[in-house]
Amino acid sequence: MKRKSIIAATQQSIQAMLFLCVCLFSASSVSAQRDSVGTDGEKSPITIDFKDPPNIKTIYNYDAKTGNYLEILTIGGKPVGAPKVLTLGAYLQAKEKQEKEAYYRKKSNADNYVKGGGIIPKIAVTPEIFDKVFGGGIIDIKPTGSAEVTFGGRYNKVENPTYAIRQQRNGQFDFGMKMQLNVTGQIGDRLKLNWNYDTEATFEFENQMKLNWGGGEDDIIKNIELGNVSLPLNGSLIQGGRNLFGVKTQLQFGKLKVAVIATQDKGETKETEVTGGAQVSKYDIQAHNYDVNRHYFLSHYFANNYNNALSRIPIISSNIQVNYVEVWVTNRNNAVGNSRNIMGFMDLGENESNVYRSWISGNGNPYPDNSHSNLYVDFIQGQEFCNPSDVRLELGTDYECLSNARKLNANEFTFHPTLGYISLNQSLNNDEVLMVAYEYTANGANYQVGDLTIDNPQTTGANSHLNLKLLKHSTIKPNLPAWDLMMKNIYSLNTYNLQREDFTMNVVYADDPSGADLNYLPVDPTEIEIKDKQLITVLNLDKINKQQEAKPDGVFDLIDGITIDALKGRIIFPVREPFGQFLREKFKDQVSADYYAFDSLYRTTKWNAEQDLKHNKFFLRGTFKGSSSDQIRLQCYNISRGSVRVTANGNALNEGSDYTVDYQLGTVKIINQGILNSGAAIKATCESNSLINIQQKSLVGTRLDYKHSDKLLLGATFMHMSERPLTNKVNIGEEPLRNSIWGLDGSYNTESRMLTRWVDKIPFIETKEKSTISITGEFAHLIPHKAKTQGDKGTSYLDDFEGAETPYDLKYVRSWYMASTPQGQPELFPETANPLNADSSYNSKRANLAWYNIDPIFQNSSKQTPENITTTEMSSHWVRTVVQKEIFPNLELQQGQPQQLPTLDLSYYPRERGQYNFNTENLLENGKFSNPEENWGGIMRRIETNDFEATNIDYIEIWLM
Repeated sequence: MKRKSIIAATQQSIQAMLFLCVCLFSASSVSAQRDSVGTDGEKSPITIDFKDPPNIKTIYNYDAKTGNYLEILTIGGKPVGAPKVLTLGAYLQAKEKQEKEAYYRKKSNADNYVKGGGIIPKIAVTPEIFDKVFGGGIIDIKPTGSAEVTFGGRYNKVENPTYAIRQQRNGQFDFGMKMQLNVTGQIGDRLKLNWNYDTEATFEFENQMKLNWGGGEDDIIKNIELGNVSLPLNGSLIQGGRNLFGVKTQLQFGKLKVAVIATQDKGETKETEVTGGAQVSKYDIQAHNYDVNRHYFLSHYFANNYNNALSRIPIISSNIQVNYVEVWVTNRNNAVGNSRNIMGFMDLGENESNVYRSWISGNGNPYPDNSHSNLYVDFIQGQEFCNPSDVRLELGTDYECLSNARKLNANEFTFHPTLGYISLNQSLNNDEVLMVAYEYTANGANYQVGDLTIDNPQTTGANSHLNLKLLKHSTIKPNLPAWDLMMKNIYSLNTYNLQREDFTMNVVYADDPSGADLNYLPVDPTEIEIKDKQLITVLNLDKINKQQEAKPDGVFDLIDGITIDALKGRIIFPVREPFGQFLREKFKDQVSADYYAFDSLYRTTKWNAEQDLKHNKFFLRGTFKGSSSDQIRLQCYNISRGSVRVTANGNALNEGSDYTVDYQLGTVKIINQGILNSGAAIKATCESNSLINIQQKSLVGTRLDYKHSDKLLLGATFMHMSERPLTNKVNIGEEPLRNSIWGLDGSYNTESRMLTRWVDKIPFIETKEKSTISITGEFAHLIPHKAKTQGDKGTSYLDDFEGAETPYDLKYVRSWYMASTPQGQPELFPETANPLNADSSYNSKRANLAWYNIDPIFQNSSKQTPENITTTEMSSHWVRTVVQKEIFPNLELQQGQPQQLPTLDLSYYPRERGQYNFNTENLLENGKFSNPEENWGGIMRRIETNDFEATNIDYIEIWLM
């Protein structure tokens, strides 16, 4: 009983204390109110605003069934207690009271806003129009950033008497400016400004500007955006844009939301497809784009026997086994280790010389070896390193000297042991040299070409250099046999670890008459070997079926090491010149062979072959899949956030639960392993800012969203895209876009208890989650239009020739060539009746014409000027220097600019033959010409008689370019 009485007394005392606190609080509140009504001169009152914390909010919802409003008190977004039912009048009174309290609270604190510091002080504007439009009258602009301005000057004085006095002294003003500015502004509560600008920005899209006006809860105009805007759409058929610049407006009419844009599109969209965790990529390689300067035959023997060795694939018909190869290249990085002085000879190891027949030893051995010619024994062994005075070098074959060359490591190249070619991991530059030494076994016998390092380990002193086989010169020389050693039948896919699954390859021919891409050649029926056959079959890329039988099945024969290099991602043709000589031999008609065969691909440089538009019409097209991984590398840079969309078999995936995006690296990582294990086709779409906008793209459109209920959503979209080209003359393949698209979509989601009960009836299954039914549908229609700039007929131009330019200088001697004898005038030129079988008389009426550039050593006295050149000859109009002021008297030359004007000189003798033949009657006993004053013609320049000697020669023609 005592314990209960004590508890009761304690409760009464606590209640008394609470009552006393309430009384004291009420008294203080009354006192504060009285102080606030005090007269002037009294102490300033202390005001206390007991406003609700930010997590407590009062919201109003409209009840469509009763026509009343519900006042709901929420704490942290969750409703508390029962909602209060208000009529329309009570709702308007409550909203008016709420807005008045917020308005007067802002007015009472206005002085504090305006008194704030900063570079630009805040401004208070009182007209009512600001309150209605901007939700307040406070203008607040906050600029941040940095600006740097540099001033300077430069003055140069060069006391050179060859310059004019005015040119000896010059000065100029140096001015530089850098600025990084970020401005954030606000007018009231509705208008916000965000603008950043950087003068050192690399691309235009790095400078962003956005002006945003937001409406109230009951306003029709919800939002107006100016500057960088976006229109994301959730549909799969119609996709919006995120890199837009223009105007965007959002409106709301009850349950209908409307978004309208009028912008410029500054982005581009790309798609990447992955199947089973491996990225599927498409490739389209033109025939001229082979893997240049990377793959080389070790000898002409291997090049000539390449087609025969692969004539029975997958079996390689070869009795060669390359055991060891050493590769030497130009030392670009000046590496110290594995460096030697080397000399390379083009004819070394060849069983038949490619330049000089005198090197053949005649031993009859077909395999490459040092002993196959007396070149190695008589001229290479004991040769001094690059001694120009050595007679053997002067009489020798084509060679290269390379000091401090670098030997490649074993992991920097690979070689095919039976086909006899090497593949470099890194392609060579055009001016780099490639030399090799190797040993191999053929029919049980050992052979060697070149000097291996073990043969001559001495690295310093006399005869310390290595003599090697030259595969590539320091300059491109297609006219020499070594040019044929570079393989032009290997094409790189720029990937690694190719998978056999889902790999496709097809050879396509771009047919001009039909305008279509064909996988066969449209030839006459008489061409039995080519007619109605796929190009992959004609080019020996399809000779067997999946059972390894010699029956073509129309599918590319994927044979690692023969037709493909899966590790390095390369396609290899089993023939040496697939589009050239090999294709030509398939034709019976020579005219058709000349029309289709791409011989210039293998006879000229890669650049020249690309210009052969008549024959460069073959393409390698297909798809490949790289190594399996959970990461997808997107084909976009500067990806806009939120623009990445990923689907699996057409179903949209959720970011965060199914995949994550690294916007800086441009990769997507699939974190849902079930999607990867299912082998679904995954497509990742990204949108990025265009680095270069050549054509201006305009995008206008609208998006309508109608929320019928929480379960049923309906939508409609209309968009129009148009491009404005730079000129009205549009080239084929660069036609501007002008399309419209519209579509409808809808979705319905609801919970189904019946579905849950049906699932529970399945034995051993008990559901714990809610069952839902989701139905989505989408429809789109694309309407193409014709661009206005193409006229009524949609005209496109092959070439308007307005930008045509001849990149040749007329003063350049090698730009001029001898013209052929005029045709069609047999009365003047009877020798042109049969030009194909013409003899030397075909040019019998050609006059003596020569064009040349005079060397400056003949125009000024110097140590290099020949003694027989006098000052009188230097001052002659045919030889003297022509200065720029003589031709352009008003030209102002800058300091250091050449004063001399290069000229092209012509000599023309119409009564003299253009070619002069010398025989033994023109030679003296000492081998010099007896008539030094004889005029030389053609394209030869004149040589003094003491510049050469000739003995025991019956006939000689001298041509010196």
